[in-house]
Amino acid sequence: MKFCIKNKKPSVVLIENDPMFSIQFSIELRENSNCVLHNFYNAEEALNEIKLIRPALVVIGTQKEKGLTEQQILIAVKTILPDALVVILSSSDDVEKTLDLLKSGADNIISKKAYTESHLMEHIYSLFESKHICAL
Repeated sequence: MKFCIKNKKPSVVLIENDPMFSIQFSIELRENSNCVLHNFYNAEEALNEIKLIRPALVVIGTQKEKGLTEQQILIAVKTILPDALVVILSSSDDVEKTLDLLKSGADNIISKKAYTESHLMEHIYSLFESKHICAL
């Protein structure tokens, strides 16, 4: 299934500092959608560019390096682009952290421990459909 926004390819921003995961995600997205992917290893760099890119979806992965937390990145994205869809890829089993992320505006949280490429893509498709981003 492929997606478009009025004949324009939707942009997806991935903020992930695990290079292997980033490569896997890139391959899956390229093979299963017509989205334009913008990969960022550094959250601060992504936040500087996000207003120009205006993505339909921001995927926030694990932030292993010192710097911004997933919640801080989420809040910053929602401040810059309140209507952007945001998915958090969490490696935490902390229920309170999950609830805090949802309260802060995450549209979905997917456990990296249960992650499969097809599972993530199904969530992305569902989010796109819920926001009326058309399917081709």
